Amino acid sequence: MSGQPASSTLVCEPFTESDICSTTPCNSSSAYGARATLFAKLPQGASFINVGRGPQLDQKALLDALDSGHLRDAILDVAHPELPPEHPFWTHPRVR
Repeated sequence: MSGQPASSTLVCEPFTESDICSTTPCNSSSAYGARATLFAKLPQGASFINVGRGPQLDQKALLDALDSGHLRDAILDVAHPELPPEHPFWTHPRVR
């Protein structure tokens, strides 16, 4: 897997029964591991926590999962790239 984005099977498999999914700092094997395939495999009503630095979060996929109600909420410590003032995460009712 070196130098390749994380396999959705490897990333998602442990989370299919988890109510909470949290990221860790990004490296070359976890780049954009938090994407639609991960969110879809989490149970309905799960929470997502992003504390990992780097390009591991697909922001559009997270917004879609929140807007659809599949994810209960998201707690974001960091974002890559940094969020502009008009980004929907700032005012989204399910983002903390």
